[in-house]
Amino acid sequence: DPVQIPSEWNLNAQLIVQSVNGSTTLQLNDIESDEALGSGHSELSLPFRAVFQDGALVSLVVMPADPDWSVNIKRAILTLLQLDIKNVATGRPAFISEELGLYGKCKAEYIVQPSQGNVKHVKKILDLLSCWNHPSTMWSSSPRFICPNSYQTETVTHSEREYYIDSGSPVLLQNITARGSIMLQPFQSQAEAHYSLVSQTLVLEDAVPIEKELEFLSESSYTADLIYKELVLDATYGLPPSNKTEILQEITDMLEELSNSLWWEVGARGLNNETVYNLINLMWWLELSDWEHLYHTVTLGTSYKQETMQHLFWELVPAVGSSQSAMFIRDLVKTERIKGLLAGRLLVNFPFYQQKPTEDLLTLCEELLHLKPPIGKDV
Repeated sequence: DPVQIPSEWNLNAQLIVQSVNGSTTLQLNDIESDEALGSGHSELSLPFRAVFQDGALVSLVVMPADPDWSVNIKRAILTLLQLDIKNVATGRPAFISEELGLYGKCKAEYIVQPSQGNVKHVKKILDLLSCWNHPSTMWSSSPRFICPNSYQTETVTHSEREYYIDSGSPVLLQNITARGSIMLQPFQSQAEAHYSLVSQTLVLEDAVPIEKELEFLSESSYTADLIYKELVLDATYGLPPSNKTEILQEITDMLEELSNSLWWEVGARGLNNETVYNLINLMWWLELSDWEHLYHTVTLGTSYKQETMQHLFWELVPAVGSSQSAMFIRDLVKTERIKGLLAGRLLVNFPFYQQKPTEDLLTLCEELLHLKPPIGKDV
Protein backbone atom coordinates (compact mmCIF):
# COMPACT_ATOMS: atom_id res chain seq x y z
CA ASP A 1 0.00 0.00 0.00
CA PRO A 2 1.24 3.55 -0.65
CA VAL A 3 2.55 5.45 2.35
CA GLN A 4 0.69 8.43 3.77
CA ILE A 5 1.19 11.62 1.77
CA PRO A 6 3.66 13.76 3.76
CA SER A 7 2.08 17.12 2.90
CA GLU A 8 -1.52 18.25 2.45
CA TRP A 9 -3.30 21.49 1.61
CA ASN A 10 -6.96 22.24 2.26
CA LEU A 11 -9.19 25.12 1.19
CA ASN A 12 -12.79 25.76 2.22
CA ALA A 13 -14.92 28.62 0.92
CA GLN A 14 -18.40 29.72 -0.08
CA LEU A 15 -18.87 30.09 -3.83
CA ILE A 16 -21.52 32.60 -4.91
CA VAL A 17 -22.80 32.14 -8.47
CA GLN A 18 -25.09 34.64 -10.22
CA SER A 19 -26.33 34.26 -13.80
CA VAL A 20 -27.64 37.45 -15.43
CA ASN A 21 -28.26 38.13 -19.13
CA GLY A 22 -26.29 35.13 -20.40
CA SER A 23 -23.17 35.70 -18.27
CA THR A 24 -22.26 34.20 -14.91
CA THR A 25 -20.46 36.12 -12.15
CA LEU A 26 -18.75 34.14 -9.39
CA GLN A 27 -16.98 35.03 -6.16
CA LEU A 28 -15.28 33.09 -3.36
CA ASN A 29 -16.16 34.22 0.18
CA ASP A 30 -15.34 33.10 3.74
CA ILE A 31 -12.09 31.49 2.61
CA GLU A 32 -10.42 29.21 5.15
CA SER A 33 -7.21 27.25 4.71
CA ASP A 34 -4.81 25.19 6.80
CA GLU A 35 -2.01 27.36 5.38
CA ALA A 36 -1.57 31.08 5.94
CA LEU A 37 -2.57 32.72 2.66
CA GLY A 38 -1.72 36.28 3.71
CA SER A 39 -2.84 38.71 1.01
CA GLY A 40 -3.95 35.69 -1.03
CA HIS A 41 -7.32 35.86 0.73
CA SER A 42 -8.21 39.18 -0.88
CA GLU A 43 -6.84 38.16 -4.30
CA LEU A 44 -8.71 34.87 -4.30
CA SER A 45 -11.88 36.76 -3.30
CA LEU A 46 -11.83 38.93 -6.42
CA PRO A 47 -14.94 38.23 -8.53
CA PHE A 48 -14.66 36.66 -11.98
CA ARG A 49 -17.08 36.23 -14.84
CA ALA A 50 -17.72 33.41 -17.30
CA VAL A 51 -19.98 32.57 -20.21
CA PHE A 52 -21.49 29.09 -20.54
CA GLN A 53 -23.33 27.80 -23.61
CA ASP A 54 -25.46 24.69 -23.02
CA GLY A 55 -23.23 24.00 -20.04
CA ALA A 56 -19.97 24.29 -22.00
CA LEU A 57 -17.42 26.88 -20.87
CA VAL A 58 -16.89 29.57 -23.51
CA SER A 59 -14.94 32.44 -21.91
CA LEU A 60 -13.43 33.78 -18.68
CA VAL A 61 -13.12 37.43 -17.65
CA VAL A 62 -11.03 38.46 -14.62
CA MET A 63 -9.91 41.61 -12.85
CA PRO A 64 -6.47 43.09 -13.70
CA ALA A 65 -5.34 42.78 -10.05
CA ASP A 66 -5.99 39.03 -10.05
CA PRO A 67 -2.60 37.19 -10.01
CA ASP A 68 -1.93 34.15 -12.19
CA TRP A 69 -2.07 31.62 -9.34
CA SER A 70 -5.52 32.88 -8.32
CA VAL A 71 -6.78 32.88 -11.91
CA ASN A 72 -5.58 29.27 -12.26
CA ILE A 73 -7.78 28.26 -9.31
CA LYS A 74 -10.73 30.03 -10.92
CA ARG A 75 -10.03 28.28 -14.23
CA ALA A 76 -10.18 24.99 -12.32
CA ILE A 77 -13.51 25.91 -10.69
CA LEU A 78 -15.09 26.78 -14.04
CA THR A 79 -13.73 23.61 -15.65
CA LEU A 80 -15.31 21.67 -12.80
CA LEU A 81 -18.67 23.43 -13.26
CA GLN A 82 -18.99 22.83 -16.99
CA LEU A 83 -21.29 20.02 -18.06
CA ASP A 84 -22.72 18.98 -21.43
CA ILE A 85 -26.31 19.64 -20.35
CA LYS A 86 -27.66 19.44 -23.90
CA ASN A 87 -26.60 15.81 -24.34
CA VAL A 88 -27.45 14.89 -20.74
CA ALA A 89 -31.04 16.08 -21.37
CA THR A 90 -31.46 13.72 -24.36
CA GLY A 91 -31.67 10.72 -22.02
CA ARG A 92 -28.71 8.90 -23.56
CA PRO A 93 -27.07 6.64 -20.95
CA ALA A 94 -23.54 7.28 -22.25
CA PHE A 95 -21.80 9.55 -24.73
CA ILE A 96 -18.46 11.24 -25.45
CA SER A 97 -18.13 15.02 -25.55
CA GLU A 98 -15.26 17.40 -26.28
CA GLU A 99 -14.59 20.24 -23.85
CA LEU A 100 -12.19 23.15 -23.53
CA GLY A 101 -10.94 24.00 -20.07
CA LEU A 102 -8.01 23.94 -17.69
CA TYR A 103 -6.26 21.05 -19.45
CA GLY A 104 -6.78 22.26 -23.02
CA LYS A 105 -9.24 20.61 -25.39
CA CYS A 106 -10.09 17.13 -24.10
CA LYS A 107 -12.54 14.31 -24.66
CA ALA A 108 -14.87 13.53 -21.76
CA GLU A 109 -16.78 10.29 -21.28
CA TYR A 110 -20.25 10.70 -19.75
CA ILE A 111 -22.32 8.06 -17.94
CA VAL A 112 -25.86 9.19 -17.01
CA GLN A 113 -28.11 7.32 -14.56
CA PRO A 114 -31.44 8.25 -12.92
CA SER A 115 -31.30 8.90 -9.18
CA GLN A 116 -34.46 10.12 -7.40
CA GLY A 117 -37.33 12.00 -9.02
CA ASN A 118 -35.94 14.59 -11.43
CA VAL A 119 -32.40 14.08 -10.13
CA LYS A 120 -29.81 12.46 -12.41
CA HIS A 121 -26.42 11.08 -11.48
CA VAL A 122 -23.77 11.98 -14.06
CA LYS A 123 -20.24 10.60 -14.03
CA LYS A 124 -17.71 12.37 -16.23
CA ILE A 125 -14.26 10.89 -16.89
CA LEU A 126 -11.71 13.12 -18.60
CA ASP A 127 -9.49 11.40 -21.15
CA LEU A 128 -6.32 13.32 -20.29
CA LEU A 129 -4.30 11.52 -22.97
CA SER A 130 -6.57 13.08 -25.60
CA CYS A 131 -5.94 16.65 -24.43
CA TRP A 132 -4.12 18.94 -26.80
CA ASN A 133 -2.93 22.55 -26.66
CA HIS A 134 -2.18 22.10 -22.97
CA PRO A 135 0.93 23.77 -21.48
CA SER A 136 3.93 21.61 -20.66
CA THR A 137 7.61 22.02 -19.88
CA MET A 138 10.21 19.31 -20.33
CA TRP A 139 13.84 19.17 -19.23
CA SER A 140 15.77 16.20 -20.54
CA SER A 141 19.28 15.20 -21.54
CA SER A 142 17.90 13.29 -24.53
CA PRO A 143 15.22 14.02 -27.13
CA ARG A 144 11.74 12.55 -26.76
CA PHE A 145 10.96 9.33 -28.60
CA ILE A 146 8.55 10.13 -31.42
CA CYS A 147 8.33 6.63 -32.90
CA PRO A 148 6.55 3.78 -31.06
CA ASN A 149 8.82 2.17 -28.47
CA SER A 150 8.81 -0.06 -25.42
CA TYR A 151 9.66 2.69 -22.93
CA GLN A 152 7.02 3.13 -20.26
CA THR A 153 5.26 6.43 -19.69
CA GLU A 154 6.57 7.85 -16.42
CA THR A 155 3.33 9.54 -15.40
CA VAL A 156 -0.12 8.05 -14.98
CA THR A 157 -3.03 10.46 -14.50
CA HIS A 158 -6.73 10.12 -13.79
CA SER A 159 -9.54 12.67 -13.43
CA GLU A 160 -13.23 12.03 -12.84
CA ARG A 161 -16.23 14.03 -11.62
CA GLU A 162 -19.65 13.04 -10.29
CA TYR A 163 -22.66 15.35 -10.54
CA TYR A 164 -26.16 15.20 -9.08
CA ILE A 165 -28.42 17.32 -11.29
CA ASP A 166 -31.98 18.43 -10.70
CA SER A 167 -33.26 18.46 -14.28
CA GLY A 168 -36.27 20.63 -13.45
CA SER A 169 -36.61 24.26 -14.48
CA PRO A 170 -34.11 25.72 -13.99
CA VAL A 171 -31.49 22.96 -14.05
CA LEU A 172 -29.62 22.89 -10.73
CA LEU A 173 -26.29 21.29 -9.85
CA GLN A 174 -26.97 19.90 -6.38
CA ASN A 175 -23.62 18.29 -5.72
CA ILE A 176 -20.24 17.92 -7.45
CA THR A 177 -17.44 15.60 -6.37
CA ALA A 178 -14.16 15.59 -8.29
CA ARG A 179 -11.17 13.30 -7.83
CA GLY A 180 -7.83 13.34 -9.58
CA SER A 181 -4.47 11.66 -9.23
CA ILE A 182 -0.99 11.93 -10.70
CA MET A 183 1.55 9.15 -10.19
CA LEU A 184 5.18 9.42 -11.23
CA GLN A 185 6.98 6.10 -11.71
CA PRO A 186 10.48 7.01 -12.96
CA PHE A 187 13.33 4.93 -14.36
CA GLN A 188 11.18 2.29 -16.07
CA SER A 189 9.36 1.36 -12.84
CA GLN A 190 12.66 0.61 -11.07
CA ALA A 191 12.36 3.49 -8.61
CA GLU A 192 9.93 4.54 -5.92
CA ALA A 193 6.63 5.97 -7.15
CA HIS A 194 5.49 9.43 -6.11
CA TYR A 195 1.85 10.41 -6.23
CA SER A 196 -0.44 13.40 -5.76
CA LEU A 197 -4.14 13.16 -4.93
CA VAL A 198 -6.71 15.93 -5.39
CA SER A 199 -10.30 15.91 -4.15
CA GLN A 200 -12.90 18.66 -4.55
CA THR A 201 -16.50 18.85 -3.35
CA LEU A 202 -19.15 21.47 -4.13
CA VAL A 203 -22.53 21.29 -2.38
CA LEU A 204 -25.48 23.53 -3.25
CA GLU A 205 -26.55 25.37 -0.08
CA ASP A 206 -29.36 27.45 -1.53
CA ALA A 207 -30.82 28.82 -4.77
CA VAL A 208 -32.63 32.15 -4.33
CA PRO A 209 -33.56 35.15 -6.52
CA ILE A 210 -30.77 37.73 -6.92
CA GLU A 211 -31.35 40.71 -4.62
CA LYS A 212 -28.01 42.44 -5.17
CA GLU A 213 -25.67 41.69 -8.04
CA LEU A 214 -22.00 41.01 -7.34
CA GLU A 215 -19.87 44.05 -8.07
CA PHE A 216 -17.77 43.48 -11.18
CA LEU A 217 -15.96 46.34 -12.93
CA SER A 218 -16.32 45.31 -16.56
CA GLU A 219 -14.44 48.38 -17.81
CA SER A 220 -11.14 47.36 -16.19
CA SER A 221 -11.50 43.58 -16.66
CA TYR A 222 -9.87 41.48 -19.35
CA THR A 223 -10.55 38.13 -21.05
CA ALA A 224 -8.21 35.39 -19.83
CA ASP A 225 -7.31 32.16 -21.55
CA LEU A 226 -9.20 29.11 -20.28
CA ILE A 227 -6.08 26.94 -20.22
CA TYR A 228 -3.86 26.65 -17.15
CA LYS A 229 -1.01 29.17 -17.09
CA GLU A 230 2.33 27.79 -15.99
CA LEU A 231 3.96 29.57 -13.08
CA VAL A 232 7.62 29.98 -12.21
CA LEU A 233 7.23 29.05 -8.58
CA ASP A 234 9.56 29.57 -5.65
CA ALA A 235 8.82 26.67 -3.33
CA THR A 236 10.33 28.59 -0.40
CA TYR A 237 8.15 31.71 -0.86
CA GLY A 238 11.26 33.88 -0.86
CA LEU A 239 12.74 32.19 2.21
CA PRO A 240 15.43 29.77 0.98
CA PRO A 241 17.16 27.58 3.60
CA SER A 242 19.72 29.65 5.47
CA ASN A 243 21.63 27.00 7.42
CA LYS A 244 24.00 25.86 4.67
CA THR A 245 26.15 23.91 7.13
CA GLU A 246 23.17 21.68 7.91
CA ILE A 247 22.36 21.24 4.22
CA LEU A 248 25.95 20.33 3.36
CA GLN A 249 26.02 17.76 6.16
CA GLU A 250 22.71 16.28 4.96
CA ILE A 251 24.04 16.01 1.39
CA THR A 252 27.21 14.30 2.63
CA ASP A 253 25.17 11.83 4.71
CA MET A 254 22.96 10.97 1.71
CA LEU A 255 25.97 10.40 -0.54
CA GLU A 256 27.43 8.15 2.12
CA GLU A 257 24.12 6.27 2.34
CA LEU A 258 24.14 5.63 -1.41
CA SER A 259 27.78 4.59 -1.27
CA ASN A 260 27.11 2.12 1.55
CA SER A 261 24.20 0.59 -0.37
CA LEU A 262 26.61 -0.32 -3.18
CA TRP A 263 28.91 -1.96 -0.63
CA TRP A 264 26.38 -4.39 0.81
CA GLU A 265 24.07 -4.84 -2.19
CA VAL A 266 25.34 -6.96 -5.06
CA GLY A 267 23.97 -5.73 -8.37
CA ALA A 268 22.04 -2.98 -6.57
CA ARG A 269 19.08 -1.61 -8.49
CA GLY A 270 16.77 1.30 -7.84
CA LEU A 271 19.44 3.65 -6.48
CA ASN A 272 17.84 6.45 -8.48
CA ASN A 273 14.99 6.64 -6.02
CA GLU A 274 13.81 9.18 -3.50
CA THR A 275 17.32 9.70 -2.09
CA VAL A 276 18.57 11.03 -5.43
CA TYR A 277 15.57 13.34 -5.77
CA ASN A 278 16.23 14.73 -2.30
CA LEU A 279 19.93 15.17 -3.06
CA ILE A 280 19.29 17.15 -6.24
CA ASN A 281 16.70 19.25 -4.42
CA LEU A 282 19.14 20.10 -1.64
CA MET A 283 21.99 20.80 -4.08
CA TRP A 284 19.79 23.36 -5.84
CA TRP A 285 20.22 25.76 -2.88
CA LEU A 286 24.03 25.67 -2.82
CA GLU A 287 25.99 28.82 -3.63
CA LEU A 288 29.36 28.64 -5.36
CA SER A 289 31.23 28.73 -2.03
CA ASP A 290 29.06 25.86 -0.76
CA TRP A 291 29.89 23.82 -3.86
CA GLU A 292 33.60 24.37 -3.18
CA HIS A 293 33.17 23.20 0.41
CA LEU A 294 31.26 20.11 -0.70
CA TYR A 295 33.90 19.36 -3.35
CA HIS A 296 36.71 19.35 -0.77
CA THR A 297 34.65 17.13 1.55
CA VAL A 298 33.79 14.57 -1.13
CA THR A 299 37.22 14.37 -2.77
CA LEU A 300 39.06 13.95 0.54
CA GLY A 301 40.31 10.38 0.90
CA THR A 302 40.95 7.38 -1.34
CA SER A 303 38.99 4.60 0.35
CA TYR A 304 36.52 2.51 -1.65
CA LYS A 305 33.58 4.27 0.00
CA GLN A 306 35.05 7.72 -0.62
CA GLU A 307 35.76 7.00 -4.27
CA THR A 308 32.22 5.65 -4.69
CA MET A 309 30.87 8.88 -3.18
CA GLN A 310 32.96 10.83 -5.68
CA HIS A 311 31.53 8.88 -8.62
CA LEU A 312 27.98 9.48 -7.37
CA PHE A 313 28.78 13.16 -6.82
CA TRP A 314 30.00 13.62 -10.40
CA GLU A 315 26.85 11.93 -11.71
CA LEU A 316 24.63 14.34 -9.78
CA VAL A 317 26.42 17.67 -10.31
CA PRO A 318 25.37 18.26 -13.95
CA ALA A 319 21.77 17.17 -13.18
CA VAL A 320 21.16 19.87 -10.54
CA GLY A 321 20.34 22.51 -13.14
CA SER A 322 21.10 25.64 -11.10
CA SER A 323 23.23 28.54 -12.29
CA GLN A 324 25.59 28.06 -9.32
CA SER A 325 26.21 24.41 -10.25
CA ALA A 326 27.04 25.58 -13.80
CA MET A 327 29.53 28.10 -12.40
CA PHE A 328 31.03 25.37 -10.24
CA ILE A 329 31.59 23.13 -13.29
CA ARG A 330 33.10 26.05 -15.20
CA ASP A 331 35.55 26.81 -12.40
CA LEU A 332 36.55 23.15 -12.03
CA VAL A 333 37.44 22.97 -15.72
CA LYS A 334 39.26 26.33 -15.75
CA THR A 335 41.42 25.40 -12.76
CA GLU A 336 42.12 21.89 -14.14
CA ARG A 337 40.72 20.19 -11.05
CA ILE A 338 38.85 17.91 -13.42
CA LYS A 339 40.29 16.82 -16.76
CA GLY A 340 39.78 14.54 -19.70
CA LEU A 341 36.68 12.37 -19.89
CA LEU A 342 35.23 13.60 -16.59
CA ALA A 343 35.47 17.24 -17.64
CA GLY A 344 34.01 16.42 -21.03
CA ARG A 345 31.12 14.49 -19.50
CA LEU A 346 30.14 17.32 -17.16
CA LEU A 347 30.41 19.94 -19.91
CA VAL A 348 28.32 17.91 -22.34
CA ASN A 349 25.55 17.13 -19.83
CA PHE A 350 24.95 20.20 -17.67
CA PRO A 351 23.35 22.47 -20.36
CA PHE A 352 20.46 20.02 -20.84
CA TYR A 353 19.46 20.28 -17.18
CA GLN A 354 19.49 24.07 -16.78
CA GLN A 355 16.07 25.00 -15.42
CA LYS A 356 16.51 28.75 -15.84
CA PRO A 357 18.80 29.35 -18.83
CA THR A 358 19.47 33.08 -19.15
CA GLU A 359 21.65 35.32 -21.31
CA ASP A 360 23.72 36.23 -18.25
CA LEU A 361 24.45 32.57 -17.55
CA LEU A 362 25.36 32.01 -21.20
CA THR A 363 27.77 34.96 -21.06
CA LEU A 364 29.41 33.64 -17.89
CA CYS A 365 29.93 30.23 -19.50
CA GLU A 366 31.13 31.61 -22.84
CA GLU A 367 34.77 31.48 -21.78
CA LEU A 368 34.51 27.68 -21.87
CA LEU A 369 34.50 28.00 -25.65
CA HIS A 370 37.88 29.75 -25.60
CA LEU A 371 39.97 27.62 -23.25
CA LYS A 372 43.66 27.74 -24.04
CA PRO A 373 45.97 24.70 -24.18
CA PRO A 374 46.54 22.44 -22.42
CA ILE A 375 43.01 22.71 -20.94
CA GLY A 376 41.23 23.34 -24.23
CA LYS A 377 42.97 20.44 -25.93
CA ASP A 378 42.26 18.12 -23.02
CA VAL A 379 38.48 18.66 -23.02
